[in-house]
Amino acid sequence: MRKIVAGITLMCLVLMACKHPTAYKEVQSKKGLFTLQVPTYMSVTNDIFPGISEVEYRNDSIPLYVVAFDTSRNGLNETSLRAYYDSAEAHPTIDSAVLEQPKFLMVNGDSALSSKLTGSVSGVKFVYRIETLATPQRFFYILIWTKANKEKDLGEVIEKILNSFHDINHAKV
Repeated sequence: MRKIVAGITLMCLVLMACKHPTAYKEVQSKKGLFTLQVPTYMSVTNDIFPGISEVEYRNDSIPLYVVAFDTSRNGLNETSLRAYYDSAEAHPTIDSAVLEQPKFLMVNGDSALSSKLTGSVSGVKFVYRIETLATPQRFFYILIWTKANKEKDLGEVIEKILNSFHDINHAKV
């Protein structure tokens, strides 16, 4: 009997330790300007920022949300990536907002500033990852968020989404 219990326990531990890799799908913005890789378990939606965003994906049960926006540089007062980032993040509107200093990086050949915003909405703590990107003709803004207690579990997924940005006008790097 002990061998059976030990065997079942060992099998349960092995199964719990197995982590299935996340599968991704490439999605294109509504205007056909860029692509992102999002997990296959996320569904397209249009009710987070209706009529404004170029990409919206969600999974309420995880929870994980992705939105992306684009802005033409023509006639824009903000002429640098830092100025665009500062204008987009000037006034966080969530309770107890803490915005980390952005870090400069290159994403598939485009300049980017990436940062993290934490705060509470209706008493629930959230973590937001923000990435602004500059291409020769446009600025892009990607926002991904989840509950704070899911940040560690979803860290690799969030990084994969942010690092997958690809301006269709550029060759893939």
